[in-house]
Amino acid sequence: LAAAFGSSVTRATMQSALERYTLGEQWSRRLVEAVPFEDTDYVNGYLEWQQQIDVFSYRILSFPFADEAGLDVTAAAREKAREMVDKVTDEESFVALYPAYAGTADETAGLVENLYLNEISDQNAELKAFLAEASAGDKLVVESGVACYAVYFRERRRPDYFPVSVRAIAFAAPEGGTQADAVKKAQDLLDEWRAGGKSEELFSRLAREKSEDTQTASDGGLISDIVLSQMTPPIEAWCFDKVRQPGDVTVMEVPEGALALYFVGKNERTVWEVSVKALLEKTVLDDYIAKTIKNYPVIDLFSDMW
Repeated sequence: LAAAFGSSVTRATMQSALERYTLGEQWSRRLVEAVPFEDTDYVNGYLEWQQQIDVFSYRILSFPFADEAGLDVTAAAREKAREMVDKVTDEESFVALYPAYAGTADETAGLVENLYLNEISDQNAELKAFLAEASAGDKLVVESGVACYAVYFRERRRPDYFPVSVRAIAFAAPEGGTQADAVKKAQDLLDEWRAGGKSEELFSRLAREKSEDTQTASDGGLISDIVLSQMTPPIEAWCFDKVRQPGDVTVMEVPEGALALYFVGKNERTVWEVSVKALLEKTVLDDYIAKTIKNYPVIDLFSDMW
């Protein structure tokens, strides 16, 4: 503890901090659960926070301001980007022009789907501003500090599908071994699960005992409310397959390892409703904190630390 947090941190102080944190989390949950959100709250919340909730799809090609040798080619990059955008008349033409201007074939042709605006960094402020106001078919050359981009806007939409939850047990390829070794460990795990009764509870216990992913193992391998573009394409395709049912399992290869997956099910609410609910709950907590600070003296012990 001292090595990680400083010499003043002991087991007793850490325990005290964790106890207070846990109590705070429990109290926060109690506060938001006491507020019954109605359908009108979801509709009004979406209208208020639409910019944060909608997802965006577009095609993009980067023209770096420096070449492979590190030489400044800003002027040429801007000229090529403008030339391409001038030639684009629709999405099909962007796809057709992409290989020539990219210098290589790409089956995605620069396609970006299901992106939230808050996933775009402030370094790409021009791109973010363009997407926020664009309509289908709009095109533009935008810049960041290191490149300019030819952008074709496809659509902006409300995410009306249902997020899904899975449990995952991860295995890394052993030192000196191969990915096939990790896949076999995942398959053996599923054989053990099938022999033990094939329940979600058993899968959760096996995740706690055997998963090599320390971030999810303690919660039984649970990954909640997965949305599109969050996982790798093969995992996403399996999770969102229309025939997927609770209790389905599979083994998926991932970089340097494998996953045993258990499909828990779909959320009862759509992605946009889940997002609105989280923002409504945040509003409840923010209001409570603001009133508490107003009604009771608060001493900030940490302001001088930052």
